[in-house]
Amino acid sequence: MQKPGKTPPGLALALLFFLSLALSACDTIFPPESGEDLNFTLKQGELTRRYAVHLPLDYRPDQAYPVVIYLHGGGGSLNSATNDHWPSASDAYGFILLVPAGTGQLPNRLLTWNAGEWAGGSCCDYAFANQVDDVEFIRMMLDDVQQRHLLDTKRIYVTGMSNGAMLAYRLACEMSEQIAAVAAVAAPAVPDGCTPTRPIAVLHIHGTADPCTPYYGGFSGACARNTIGFDSMPAQEVVDFWVESNACASVPETSYQNGRAACDTYRACAGGVEVSFCTLEGGGHTWPGGAQYLPADKIGPVSRDLSNTQIWEFFNRFSLP
Repeated sequence: MQKPGKTPPGLALALLFFLSLALSACDTIFPPESGEDLNFTLKQGELTRRYAVHLPLDYRPDQAYPVVIYLHGGGGSLNSATNDHWPSASDAYGFILLVPAGTGQLPNRLLTWNAGEWAGGSCCDYAFANQVDDVEFIRMMLDDVQQRHLLDTKRIYVTGMSNGAMLAYRLACEMSEQIAAVAAVAAPAVPDGCTPTRPIAVLHIHGTADPCTPYYGGFSGACARNTIGFDSMPAQEVVDFWVESNACASVPETSYQNGRAACDTYRACAGGVEVSFCTLEGGGHTWPGGAQYLPADKIGPVSRDLSNTQIWEFFNRFSLP
């Protein structure tokens, strides 16, 4: 049941429609970019869940590989991973890419994740309204993949966009025993009740011209000329949560600067982890280095000053003890 004072998640539907126009223009599931792509289904109660696996070009069945789980944004699909160039990153850096699909009223588009709720609202739409257990699904997917492929289980990483970014944070909260690091792009909030069982490395990326999950927080009234229906936390407040959770030093150091992208990193954290905050000056509700899936006047522009390379470099520094 929706808590008093919160905007019903169904108000997000109009936004999700606009955001999905480009992302779901075709029904092809995870079209090949290079390497090998495999598609699977799982039964989760009455739901049929789908996910894709991209094996890197150098894949050998007798070798254990690190894993990156990519979580599409609200209204996205399995195809979003290719728009954001993750299969080519898998080939370049030698990790197995897992791309799960959210749920929705349609099988291949307008998909969302149940990323939880916070003081400003809940996220998102179909998945939250139906209380789909996406944390359980991710656990099931990892178990299923391990029946077929050798995984370096100390090096499992999660990244996501918007609704997917908040689910990445929910996984960090509830699966920190399995996940070494997360990278969240345009996450609106940290879900309530977040209590990781161990320190976890976090990279938060946010554009200052994001109209959907505003950098400085507040209601998302200008996103794709529609409303999402919740109040985002300020990006710095999200980062501060992880700095405190990981008992990091309170003063960050500049760790990356390129064009209009700058990253500050909080070090001296418990467990040897780090928290990094990358600000994309003028960047919109878009994946850094990814596709301009809707016009910039609706969602803001894509930043080309940061890319999956920097995300992978962050991931590659951390593993479970």
